Amino acid sequence: MDADQHRRGRIACRCRGVADFRLREVVTQERLTTLADVRGATGAGVDCETCHPEIEEILAEARGETVDREVRSQNRRTCNAETRARLSEWVEQVAVPCLAEFDVTLDGFSFDGLAVRLRLGRRPDEGILRLLADGLRAEVCPDLEVEPVLPRG
Repeated sequence: MDADQHRRGRIACRCRGVADFRLREVVTQERLTTLADVRGATGAGVDCETCHPEIEEILAEARGETVDREVRSQNRRTCNAETRARLSEWVEQVAVPCLAEFDVTLDGFSFDGLAVRLRLGRRPDEGILRLLADGLRAEVCPDLEVEPVLPRG
């Protein structure tokens, strides 16, 4: 997946870490037609159920239906808020304590779709960067593109 696709994509199911493009692939390939089908095939939507409107949107698009602009907009707002909360939880509970052991601060993060930028106080070695990226993908979503942002100078 290229950088532009990472910006356009999003984590549809934050509990299970399933990206929207993965759901579209499964819905198309397996000809899924219901939320129950998607839940059974992917595990998406079985926990908190916040992603159900997004899954329904993907199913409607697969049927060739037009999704109301306000519904689509509300789904994106919910997705962004939930993704920010999921990333914040990971940063606070996992990344910050881990980096503190190596005298590195994590000064914040930003995300655009599936691209996540971690603002670091100083450059850790490559092994720690890889550990961060791998941990983020394992705990939040395997399709994330993780980029460290280092201080200038």
